[in-house]
Amino acid sequence: MLSACAARKRLDASLLPDPYLKKTDNALIYDASFQYKEFHASGLLVMKKIDSSAYQVQLMSKFGPGLMDFKLYEDSIHWIKTFDQLHKKSVENLIGKDFRLLLLSELDHPRKVRRVKKNTPKQVFRIKAAMKSVVVLESETGRVLYTENKQWFNPVKTRVNFEYDQRPVPKRITLTHDHVNMHLELELLKINYAEE
Repeated sequence: MLSACAARKRLDASLLPDPYLKKTDNALIYDASFQYKEFHASGLLVMKKIDSSAYQVQLMSKFGPGLMDFKLYEDSIHWIKTFDQLHKKSVENLIGKDFRLLLLSELDHPRKVRRVKKNTPKQVFRIKAAMKSVVVLESETGRVLYTENKQWFNPVKTRVNFEYDQRPVPKRITLTHDHVNMHLELELLKINYAEE
């Protein structure tokens, strides 16, 4: 009995763009609106890459005091400050997964990359890193337009949409869920460019 088996070729991760925070020298500041069930918070969301596999995220009121603060690592999250309404392990874990998608941190250390669509206006990649996700790129610019988590059983799907103007970082980011009343809207206020 003869059988043929073709190994699926892994793609070079260099086909993927860098996370957009690599294009900044310091931090990005977004006007943020966050909703979880009846709880609502708004303020300034500061996002910063602090080393090759870690990010810091702070939500501050527009008057200065910090409201929420955490560090996101490749496979964990460290909470510094949070709201009482969000201080549940399941909610904190969901926020950690959400920000992995929002920050595109899965692009830092992909273990497997598979291209689903190519040679079209949009390219679609499946990525396996700390979690599985799908990333949609605009072919012409290489900018990420959309990402979502792609687990086998996924009742709480997270979707993130990115919109751009002429700058290399998203001017607007929208995060939504299936089956959970939680969403986040961000509008870019300030960017510090890396020196060329």
